[in-house]
Formats: sequence, C-alpha cells, structure tokens
Amino acid sequence: MKRRRKSGRRGFSLVELLVAMAVLALLMVLLLQVAGHTLQASRVTTQQLDATQSAREALDVLTSDLAHGVLTEGAAILYQATPLRLAFLTRGRGPGGTPSRFLAVDYQLGVSGNEAGHLLRSYAAVPWTNADLPGAAAAASGGTEALLAEGILQWSIQAVLDDGSVSTLANLPASAHAGTGSNYAGKALPSDWSALVPSVAPVDAATPRVRALRVAIAAVDVQNFALLNEAQRRLFPQPANADAVQDPVAYWEGILRNSTLPVSARSAIRFHSKTLPLP
Repeated sequence: MKRRRKSGRRGFSLVELLVAMAVLALLMVLLLQVAGHTLQASRVTTQQLDATQSAREALDVLTSDLAHGVLTEGAAILYQATPLRLAFLTRGRGPGGTPSRFLAVDYQLGVSGNEAGHLLRSYAAVPWTNADLPGAAAAASGGTEALLAEGILQWSIQAVLDDGSVSTLANLPASAHAGTGSNYAGKALPSDWSALVPSVAPVDAATPRVRALRVAIAAVDVQNFALLNEAQRRLFPQPANADAVQDPVAYWEGILRNSTLPVSARSAIRFHSKTLPLP
C-alpha cells in the first residue's frame, strides 16, 4: 500500500486573508480620496476658467469699443456713477452691419431678476442726420441689448487723470468732468448724465483731466452665482476710499479673504483689472 507524500505548500490562514483584505480596502479608500480630490481640483479649475473668460471677454469688447471711440464734433464719454453706467459713440457698423455714422453703446450691470449678474451692452446706430451726439450716446440703451458676460458680481470704473492721480467717477475734480445738464462742446448734456473731459496737450497740473479709465471686474462662474443669495452677490462694493481706488482688485481680495462665502464660491471668484486709454 502506497503512502501519499505531504505537500510542502500550505494555504493562507484566515488571519492572513483578513489582513490582505484590510490592506486592499485601505488602498481602495486612498485611491477614491485621490480621485475625489482630483475631480474637485478639476471642477474648481473649470469654474475659475469660466469666471476668467467672462471677465476678459467683457474687457476685450469694452477695450475695442473705447479704442474706436469718438471724441469729436461734440461727442462725449457719458457716465452715471450710481448705478454705474458708461455710454459713448464708437466707429462701427450698426445692427446687422447697416452702414451708419457711428454706433452708440451703453454698458451697465443688471442687478435684479433674470438680468442679475449680467453685464449688458446695448447699441444703436447713429444716422448721419443726427447732430445731437451726446443725446445719441445716451439713447443707446433704447437700442439692441446684448448679453456681454454672466456671473458678474461687480464692476468698477476709475478715472486716471493726466497728473497721475486716480479718482472715482463720483469724485472727479471739476476740471475732469461736465455735470449733468451742463454744456459740453456746445451741446447740452442729457438729463442724469455727466461727461468725462479728456486730457489734451499740453497738460496743466492745475486742471487735471481724464487720460484713461481703469476698469475692474469681479466674476464667478454661473453655477456658483446661482447659489449665492442677494447679500452675497453684493459683497463687493464700489471702491470709495483712497486705498481702494488705487487698487480695487486688492480691495476686493481683502473682502473675499474675510468673507463667509461657501468654499466653492470663494475659490471660483476671480478679479480682473485693465487700464484703457481714452481715444
């Protein structure tokens, strides 16, 4: 009768199997955490890119309009400080490419209803027969309204004067603006509108005028904007004090650091600033 030899190999014990399963479970947890962090980082990056794109596209359009702006024949760059609006004439074709003398454009931020967070650009063709150019600029809001950017929490415009100082539109020196209802280049300004007085050579330090506009925008992606309540959407005020006027982006960043906004919104908010020379 033959005897069976015992094999030198043996199976895993129960304890070894349990240890292996615990290690495998731990590795799975770690991999899921890494994947979760990667997805979160990707989502935040996408939100930041969306906010950045909105702000930059708005600044690019305004830059182009202002670069081709008209400051002759009594035309003026009109503004309202509260709520902030900017209107002027630019050399461009009318709606649908219709030839016209000028194109009147009006920029403003929607703050309520379906227009909340929308930076709007209205435009209207100015015919050759219209001699009231300041009035034509003010009437741009009655033309075609186009959505320029979404998720805009605030926008700000400061005037850069030819003496190097910076001022809010609400606090411009008398030499740098013409008040509502006054005459500008022989034309009466429309009601509720003031006009910037552009810099001319030679520069007189005693009567500074406007040589450029510094435009700052605070933006967030559309998804996070929809999650913010009305108070959170108004977290960033118009820069008013001297320090804030000098650097509105740094001013808003300080507010954001001390805010109680949701983490997702705080990480997605972007600020952009650009200085635009007057034509």
